[in-house]
Amino acid sequence: MKWLEKLVYRMERMIAPVAVPNLALVIIVGQFICYMAAQANPELYGQFILTGAQVMDGEVWRLFTFVFAFPPDSMILFALIAWLFFHFLASLLEHAWGTAKFNLYLLIGYIAAVIAAFIYPTIQATPLVMASSVFLAAAAIHPHLVIRIMFILPVEIRWLAYLNWIGIVYMLIVGDMALRTITLAGVINYLMFLGPMYVQRMQNYKRRAEWNEKVAVQKSKPRHTCTVCGIDSNQNPDMDFRYCSQCEGAQAYCEQHLRDHEHIVGREAD
Repeated sequence: MKWLEKLVYRMERMIAPVAVPNLALVIIVGQFICYMAAQANPELYGQFILTGAQVMDGEVWRLFTFVFAFPPDSMILFALIAWLFFHFLASLLEHAWGTAKFNLYLLIGYIAAVIAAFIYPTIQATPLVMASSVFLAAAAIHPHLVIRIMFILPVEIRWLAYLNWIGIVYMLIVGDMALRTITLAGVINYLMFLGPMYVQRMQNYKRRAEWNEKVAVQKSKPRHTCTVCGIDSNQNPDMDFRYCSQCEGAQAYCEQHLRDHEHIVGREAD
């Protein structure tokens, strides 16, 4: 997966000069404006979301406005909590990755959603696709971060991410091709950025398992084995073994054969 890491790094260097600090706040402000506009006129929400068919009919603005399309039927309290939570998680990612890499992460998620909308022109692309990928990435980097559901129940964010992944896998299995495509578009940036990390972990786990197996084999070998009768320290841990100074090489003998053996010299020691 080194090639993928190099690709992400090169793209990150390309957009670094134009990267926008605190991009999440820009998105939230845009969503707040669109949310308030849709409160005044609920039909506007339908003009914000992205469908490939309508873009091909000339409604090009949808390519940009769908990022700010927040459901107008959401209660204002829920909307505020969602925005604060999104900003919190996005800030964690931007602090961990840097502004350029975080911008690239959102950009790839945006491009993937647009491509999915054109592959299946009737499906709707909403900012939920990008928000979900931010949540999953933050959970991967800070798995033990405690989130209080309803401000009461403390839960580590990784467990919420597992539930999210279960839903994603379920939709990939039972959904039609359109649903599978938009679902995959929502995690493609996650796989690009964090996939190499999991591959590295698997390789480290494999190497550690191989090392532990090798150590176990070494530990299972007897420390001493009598050259004459073959009895070893594993079979008789209380046996006192000695090495003969007159034999060439490290020749061990049990108590019975220490003084009653033929000395090994020259090529016999090989």
